[in-house]
Amino acid sequence: MKKKNILVMTLSLALVTVVAIGATLAYFVSTTEKVENAFSASDGLSIDLNEHNYIQASNTLGTTEVKANTYQDIYPNKIVPKDPFVSVDTVPVTGADIYVIITGVDDNLMSLDIDSSWVKITAQTGTNGIYKYSSSVTGAGDLPSVFENVTFANYSQKPANIPSISLYAYGIQSSGMTGTDTTDGLALVALNGKASTNFTLA
Repeated sequence: MKKKNILVMTLSLALVTVVAIGATLAYFVSTTEKVENAFSASDGLSIDLNEHNYIQASNTLGTTEVKANTYQDIYPNKIVPKDPFVSVDTVPVTGADIYVIITGVDDNLMSLDIDSSWVKITAQTGTNGIYKYSSSVTGAGDLPSVFENVTFANYSQKPANIPSISLYAYGIQSSGMTGTDTTDGLALVALNGKASTNFTLA
């Protein structure tokens, strides 16, 4: 009987010991649901530069968008229509600054009626240079024409050569620049490179 009691007591102690060990392994734990941070890039910037087709017979513009026009029979004081305009197709959330560079204008022979919404940012005198649209663009659509007419001077002798007027357009996000980068500075480098010019900022 004593042996039986001793055996029961021993088993009881063994059981208590096992429970105690089990209790020391019961860590406090808690698991949460997954949290994800979703990031998506802003849509890019897409622009185009066109003008409407020139109709020689009526000295007017049509409705077809073209990349170039040919003008014939120029004479003193003649005014011909020409309406280069920038189309903004896609704009990032930052907005966009839009620029055009004009080259080839002979100020002694012709003049352009530059729209007031385009502001010249380069230091050189005369018509040729880089122009910036007056406000950051936040939506798609056509901007006002850079100019609408070319007026020829009252020259007394037929010019030996009438130069071609060339334009390029450039767009860049309005904000988010880093370091010393500015939209004007980056536009200057890009457009000087494109047109092989050496304009400087005013």
